[in-house]
Amino acid sequence: MPRPVISCAVLLVVALSLVGCSLKPTLSSIQVIPNGASLTTAGQTVQFKAIGTYNAGNHPATTSDITTSVAWESSDVKVITITSSGLATAVGSGSATITASIGTTMASSNLTVAAGAVHDLTSIEIIPNAQAVTSLGEPTQFIAIGTNTTSPMTVDLTNQVSWQSSDVKVATINSAGLALGNYVGTTTITAIGKSNSGALIVGTSTLTVQNAVGGVLIPALTIYSVGLGTGTVTSILPLPVGIINCSPASIAGCTGSFVFGTPVVLTAAPSNGSTFGGWSSNCTPDTATTCTVQMNNNQPVGAIFN
Repeated sequence: MPRPVISCAVLLVVALSLVGCSLKPTLSSIQVIPNGASLTTAGQTVQFKAIGTYNAGNHPATTSDITTSVAWESSDVKVITITSSGLATAVGSGSATITASIGTTMASSNLTVAAGAVHDLTSIEIIPNAQAVTSLGEPTQFIAIGTNTTSPMTVDLTNQVSWQSSDVKVATINSAGLALGNYVGTTTITAIGKSNSGALIVGTSTLTVQNAVGGVLIPALTIYSVGLGTGTVTSILPLPVGIINCSPASIAGCTGSFVFGTPVVLTAAPSNGSTFGGWSSNCTPDTATTCTVQMNNNQPVGAIFN
């Protein structure tokens, strides 16, 4: 039986196919998703993804998610910043080009932030808005809560503002907002911050020292609801004293007295339609729904509900 005759052309095709199978896929192009996006306020984010197209000889092209493998870059970090994982954040109005690259292979997308979307401080509220102490040397913690033009709308600025007492003979206050009663009388407590333009943003409260003698301090804990949302705050204690149980209706003036040095554990629960935005910085950790405040002085705690 005669052997089949295989032409040189067929052998060449087979050889080229085998060579194609042995080639390592190479990146030929990148696609950035989304291809163009817009944000309305500073602080908003958008997740970009990079899809790579690979070729290997005569095989069909393949695609792969290479978001965490590319180098991300923003053409204007005053408008948009972007992380190594492709998460872009608006920081000011304008537009910027987002680029993803590996070596010389790159692709880009445009991102626009609406005019007027600048994150700026508009007001400061001090909590408590008035405080009275009954003895000399009694300390009181003040908290500064700032309101901004864009998200996050409500923030704790206690450690970022400048604190002043109008009458240091009555009370002094340190850089962390802790005031100390020195003599009978009333003083104005002021927290000073700045807007982007440099304009001073001021919040005030009053502190009254009622007696000229010292005494045993039973510090008071007062819970304040800040932000546009509502929620409840409760305390966890082994003893049935000084319990905090604040509903949305009563939270603005919810107060309990505790033995000096007591650690009080607070738990926040937002109402339907609200979200919990964190605690003031004197209750830690200030981002979890449960935090602990040490009762070494009169303490206000701000619970932020959005």
